[in-house]
Amino acid sequence: MKKKALMTILLLCVAVAMTACGGNGDTAEVKEPMVTEENAEADTEASTVDEEAVESEQTEGESPENEKSFEEIEIGADGSVNGQEFPIIDEAVLREDKSDDYGVHSISSYDIDQYIDEDGNLKSDISSGESFYYEYSGRWAYPKITPCRFFGELTLTSRTDASSMYSSVDLETGATLSFNISSGKDVYNSSEYQIGYEFEDGQPNTYNRAFTIQTIDGEQDVISDYREIMLLEEEEEDENGEKLDTPEEVIHGFYSYYFTVGNFTVVLQPEVKTELTQEDVQLIADNIRLTNGMER
Repeated sequence: MKKKALMTILLLCVAVAMTACGGNGDTAEVKEPMVTEENAEADTEASTVDEEAVESEQTEGESPENEKSFEEIEIGADGSVNGQEFPIIDEAVLREDKSDDYGVHSISSYDIDQYIDEDGNLKSDISSGESFYYEYSGRWAYPKITPCRFFGELTLTSRTDASSMYSSVDLETGATLSFNISSGKDVYNSSEYQIGYEFEDGQPNTYNRAFTIQTIDGEQDVISDYREIMLLEEEEEDENGEKLDTPEEVIHGFYSYYFTVGNFTVVLQPEVKTELTQEDVQLIADNIRLTNGMER
């Protein structure tokens, strides 16, 4: 909460500064010859009040630990953020890592290229492998994640040959974000195929081209999908542990966004009812980068 308060204050200050230096400047110059002494005193008093309000907000937003904004976080040469591991590695990732058994420890995202067909999909003998969804063979390295506002508390929750799965927090809003990086363009190509497809059961098709972003491959379409899922609300309990109400079925809407980075597909899944803008997805894409293992 402290981070969110601090970010709000910083954004407010920036907005005030931009307003002062922006389009209102010309109007001020036109009116300047007609400013009276009374108006000047009123302006001075208003300015003083505004400055005191900003100082008060800044004092309230500061934490005893002199908490830093995201832009001031220190990124170590080893990829750590403020001395902490980035991303955090879940125990499941260690269990799934069978690279020692295969004797392969790739450090390059480009090693996947030899397993890709002309459409960007993984070759069938790779994607149909018995352990494809359960183990990580180490034959290719997944893209590198670099810090940005959407990758707070970033945790790598699973990694197999099929995909790497992550959970994170938007440092500006506190909203959660789940995303996975799938091997090959199979998932992206499949979502693109869904656009305009008519389902036999009459269900609406919600796949569409949301907007475009720039990646290492140039400009590309970001495909979005909207799903509604019916879930049961949690039952409330009284102080004696007795159920107060019968749980109700509630429809929740979920958005998904698809794009590619090299020969990998990225699928973003923000929390319920949360949409991402073109600027949001562009920032995320800018911080998912192919690695050759030699970056410093």
